[in-house]
Amino acid sequence: MASDQASSLSPSLIQHRIGAAVVVLIALLVCAAAYLYGRTMQAEIARNMAIAIEDENHTFCAGLGFTPATEVFVRCADGLVAIRSRHEERISRRALDL
Repeated sequence: MASDQASSLSPSLIQHRIGAAVVVLIALLVCAAAYLYGRTMQAEIARNMAIAIEDENHTFCAGLGFTPATEVFVRCADGLVAIRSRHEERISRRALDL
C-alpha cells in the first residue's frame, strides 16, 4: 500500500518539475530575446545618431561655404566633433557633481 501512494505521487511530482522547468526555460528565452532586442536597438540608435551628426556637420560646414571632400571641410567637421566631445564631457562632469 505504501508503494501505491509513492507511485501515485511520483507522476504529480514529475509534472510539477517539468512545469517548473518549462517556466524557467520560457523566462530564459524571454530574457535572451529582450537582451538581443536591446542590443539591436542600441546599435540602431548609434547608427541614427551618427547619420544625424554627419548631416549636421555637412549642413554647418557647407553653410560656411566649404565644399564637401575638401581639406577645410574635413577640418570643419573635425572641429565640430571636438566641440561635441568637450560639451559631452562638461555635461558628464556636471552630472557627477550633482
